[in-house]
Amino acid sequence: ELPGRIEQELYHIALEALNNALKHAKATLVTISIDAEEDRVELKVVDNGAGFALSDLEATRGMGLVIMRERAKELNAVLTINSTPGEGTQVKVIVPCADTLSVKTEEGAKPSTGEVSGHAERPGGLP
Repeated sequence: ELPGRIEQELYHIALEALNNALKHAKATLVTISIDAEEDRVELKVVDNGAGFALSDLEATRGMGLVIMRERAKELNAVLTINSTPGEGTQVKVIVPCADTLSVKTEEGAKPSTGEVSGHAERPGGLP
């Protein structure tokens, strides 16, 4: 199980990335995945929106990006954003959590890893 603080911060980062994908990128498909390992948790939000030049990233300094960076920093996480104009965007957060992540196992069983994924599509007729 993840500590509540990590869950909460990852939730807010995912929410902000989803908001950016729908509001700014006009994405029609967004995939959110969470991969939990023994020593880390990885959150990925990938969209098929308009994308942008990474050189524009520092120039815009939108509040959403600033907030995602602050939340990641609070978790000692690595936040990476990859985007290309016309090809969508990927927001990835890797949280090291060897001391805080406990994967429930049966006695004597080796801890397993888990991945949860989902995606949402905006119907073609909706703005």
